Amino acid sequence: ILLDPTIVEEALMWFGAKEEGSGDPSSKITINLRAMDGTGNVDDGSGNATSGPVPGTILSSVDVPLSSVDTALNLTFTAAQFPSPQFVNSDFAIGFNVSGLAAGDTVGLVSSDDGDGAGAQLTFEQWSDGSWYSLLLAWPIDFDFAIWAVIDNSSASIDGDTYFQGMKMSQNMPNPANGVTTIQYELERYNEDVELEVIDVTGKRV
Repeated sequence: ILLDPTIVEEALMWFGAKEEGSGDPSSKITINLRAMDGTGNVDDGSGNATSGPVPGTILSSVDVPLSSVDTALNLTFTAAQFPSPQFVNSDFAIGFNVSGLAAGDTVGLVSSDDGDGAGAQLTFEQWSDGSWYSLLLAWPIDFDFAIWAVIDNSSASIDGDTYFQGMKMSQNMPNPANGVTTIQYELERYNEDVELEVIDVTGKRV
C-alpha cells in the first residue's frame, strides 16, 4: 500500500528452489512492475468472491535468466533492476511471469506461513484466461510472498519531509566506502524494533 509517491528501481526476490531440467540457456522468468489498476476476484471476507483491485497495467519489465536465480539456503536475494527507474504515485505490485521457462524448468518462491497475510490479500495469481484472483480466494491460503521493491533513496531522503512506509533514509557516506560508512535513518513513529540490512549489487546480504 503506497502512502506517498516514489520511484521504483528494482525488485528483490527470495527464491527457495529451482529445477533446471531443460538445459535451455534461454529459459527465463520475467519480473513485472504493475499498477494496481486492474479489476479481479478477491475474497469478500467470508470466502465468497467479490470484485476488487488486482495487478493491471505493466509499468516496467525485466527478464531474469533461470541460471541467475539464486536459491542459496541463507537469505540471498535475486535482484532484478528495471530498465529505468519508474515513478509511481498509486498502489503497485511486483510479480513474476513463468511463461518464459522452458519445459522441465520451475522455480519456487519463499513465502510467509499461511495465516500471516492477516486477510490483506496482497498476493495474486493470473489464470490462463487472463483473469486475476487473490490467493486467499483461489486456494485459499493467506500469506505474503518474499518480494520487495527497491525505491530511489531521493524519494524519501533524510532531508525531505516525506516518509516512505513510515521511514526515510540517507545515502551512505562516504560512497563508495571501504570498511566504514554512515547511513542516517528516521522513523515517522517511535519503534524499538529496527533492523538494517545491507545488500550488495548482486542481491546478497552482506
